[in-house]
Amino acid sequence: MKVIVCVDETQSSLLALENAVEFATDKEFEVVLVHSMKRDINPVDLIEESYDTALGKSKQLMSRLKDKIKEMNKDIDIDSVILDEESKTDVQSITDYIKDQDNIYQVFIGHRAVHKKHEEFYGSFAKDMISKSPVPVVVTTENKLTQKN
Repeated sequence: MKVIVCVDETQSSLLALENAVEFATDKEFEVVLVHSMKRDINPVDLIEESYDTALGKSKQLMSRLKDKIKEMNKDIDIDSVILDEESKTDVQSITDYIKDQDNIYQVFIGHRAVHKKHEEFYGSFAKDMISKSPVPVVVTTENKLTQKN
């Protein structure tokens, strides 16, 4: 069986990865890192980066995350997938990938806990994944407590 981890450059993604690795180690599952590649736009020149540049960044991300798993000293199988479907949203690309695979048990994603207005404007990746995923989704978050003096 496999667990999918939706990954990007955020701390919430790293937390999802750590939780998925712990879960997979206990169950002897394979971990599949999934990144939906989007090309960045240079805000100064308004030029979209090349496919090769975006792919290179995605490959570097996957390499760093695989190294992170190795640092955790966990003996698990790891695979990675870079999705690049410009006509689809990240959620649609990922859910289509899951539907096309065998033995996907669960998806792990990180939640950034963005401001409500930001979520209203851009939408919520977590909510979309929960509502559209063909397999269960685990949303990880790091709740920060504030202390009043």
